[in-house]
Amino acid sequence: MGNVFVFIYDIFQRHRWAFFLFMALLIAFEGWFGSRIRLEEDINKVIPASEKNRELITVLRHSKFSDRLVVCISLDEQEEAADPRLLVSFAASLIDSLQNSEASGYISLIESNFAPGSGTDVYGTFYENLPFLLEPDDYRDIGDRIGDSVIARAIADDYRALVSPGGFVMRDFILGDPLSLTSIALGKLEDLRVSENFDLYDGHIVSSDRRNLLFFIIPSNPGTETSENARLLDMLDRFAANVGQHYQQKASVVYFGSAAVSTGNAAQIKKDILATVSIAVVLLLLFIGFYFRRRVTFLLLFIPAVFGGAFWLALLYLIR
Repeated sequence: MGNVFVFIYDIFQRHRWAFFLFMALLIAFEGWFGSRIRLEEDINKVIPASEKNRELITVLRHSKFSDRLVVCISLDEQEEAADPRLLVSFAASLIDSLQNSEASGYISLIESNFAPGSGTDVYGTFYENLPFLLEPDDYRDIGDRIGDSVIARAIADDYRALVSPGGFVMRDFILGDPLSLTSIALGKLEDLRVSENFDLYDGHIVSSDRRNLLFFIIPSNPGTETSENARLLDMLDRFAANVGQHYQQKASVVYFGSAAVSTGNAAQIKKDILATVSIAVVLLLLFIGFYFRRRVTFLLLFIPAVFGGAFWLALLYLIR
């Protein structure tokens, strides 16, 4: 093997033009293909690549719910009286800043105002999927509702509701479900209630003490795209600070969610890697400097490493 390198050296020694031509082609090859590599930040890459983990990563990448950012606007502790109107105004200003700036390109949807009409959509969903939502015990309840006397009483109640002043509101519900069978499934929503500490104020989710307001941001990029989400979070912090100054710091903003956690973890990992590599390089330079005590040694040691690394980056682009 050594004879091969000696033979190449002899050729370049006799034909210097061939050496410079080869070096120019090598540098052009490394520069062209190596520069075309695009780096990505994916926090999930640090997870071992097992079959089970790949399934988990696939779910995380395609789950919009897991990427949802929960933004909480809270009154300052020095504000003794609750002021939900200030919270609503603060949220509107912050959302307007996000939607009318470059941040809109990083946001898929902002959920802030939950209008009462959304209850119609919930009812329609339960009505259309009623057979899938019923349990065996529910059919006994349905059996009790289809007796002749019960049906007559239900129709009479529906008639009185239709001729009442508010009948036009209930018309579609009554005509579509005169026996109110959908209410059986809707009653199950009570079992899904997580907390009684939140309710609606002017279409917004606020805490029961009226000192906190919640809204949701769905990023356009999955939580694994930490570099893109980092830009979104940076703009969110900047806009929140500006809006806070406009409202004389009477309220503050905090947020949480998988996108924020992934971005924070990725930033910490980058800092740790940068610190570790920097310390290793400094110690290596000090060791080589004290051992060889010649500046040209640095070139002889590092130039081959740089050329070799650039060459394999170019090959990596061609292979992958």
